[in-house]
Amino acid sequence: MSSPLVMPDQLTKVLDDPRVVILDATQGANPNDPHIPGAFHADIEGAWSDPSSPWPHQRPRIEVLESELSRLGVNADSWIVVYEQGELFSAPRFWWLLRAFGFERVSILQGGLTGWAATGQALETMPTPLPEMGNVSLSLRPGMFVDEDDVRKHVENKDRIIIDARSHGRFTGEEPEFRAGLRSGHIPGAQNMPYKDVQRDCALLPVDELRELFDSITDERPIITSCGSGMTACVLALALHVLGRDDVSVYDGSWTQWGREDGPEIETGPAADI
Repeated sequence: MSSPLVMPDQLTKVLDDPRVVILDATQGANPNDPHIPGAFHADIEGAWSDPSSPWPHQRPRIEVLESELSRLGVNADSWIVVYEQGELFSAPRFWWLLRAFGFERVSILQGGLTGWAATGQALETMPTPLPEMGNVSLSLRPGMFVDEDDVRKHVENKDRIIIDARSHGRFTGEEPEFRAGLRSGHIPGAQNMPYKDVQRDCALLPVDELRELFDSITDERPIITSCGSGMTACVLALALHVLGRDDVSVYDGSWTQWGREDGPEIETGPAADI
């Protein structure tokens, strides 16, 4: 399994390759923010989510994403590199979405813009002009996402490990949810791995450190990652992919769906032993 991570020096060597498409996936960013030369602003609140869903940040309709990628000049032989300005938060969501829709040539810049700037690389502030239209065809791969019915079944059967990327306080129910109308706690039987714990200095931890973290909360069962709205669940999915796990699904609705007032059963307190 090839690494989904690319280092700044590797990206520098291919900046002038027209097949390389760079996306700044920083949530709430402005196209005029300092960015890697040639990078396009990608808005998770725009074409990369479904505005008709009652839950935030749900995967977009396939034709909408095809149109957006074509607008950014993406073709079948393109290599998409995604980064963000701060810690790993939204870039892994773009990486997961692209792979879920069958586009495999996608990487995340290790260290993000912070790591890029630390190596003395150039930055731009003017928005990148749109290139010639691309042409890409997508197809949703089975098993990359699960919905509420799937999770209910797996909770009952205990045949999946569910890992929640939210903070420890939100997981145990000691801290309130910041979205209105949500209960505090977690999916029954879930484990907790806050997404901040798998990174340092805006970069994913080394493999040996990741393995030590996940070995205590996983076994041979397939994995479902969850969070607040399907975003940082993808940070965990990225870490698990680096560890060689190819049996991971993301719960798209996550706690915004499960934790609603009339939602399924929840638990509070620390995670139970696996």
